[in-house]
Amino acid sequence: QDKPCIQYWKQVCLEHCPSDRKQELKVALGGKTNRPAGFLLHSRMVNLPLELVEVLHQQLILDIDWAVKSAEGGEAERKSLDFGVILRLAPAT
Repeated sequence: QDKPCIQYWKQVCLEHCPSDRKQELKVALGGKTNRPAGFLLHSRMVNLPLELVEVLHQQLILDIDWAVKSAEGGEAERKSLDFGVILRLAPAT
């Protein structure tokens, strides 16, 4: 959370966040919640149908849920994988 790259993405998100959602985002990124926030940096291929993109995102959530349940590193590993929020960052072109 204190790494420069994470601080950078937090700053970018807050700068581009609509004002009516900014407080909610500050809470999610503040590091004081029970579950961590995750970043999904996403740039889909142009020829990938949007219907497939939705299914891929749903599968990612299922995979994360499985990883939390199957973590062999104990409670610390489980907590590090159990995201309360995943922020999807994608270019808008």
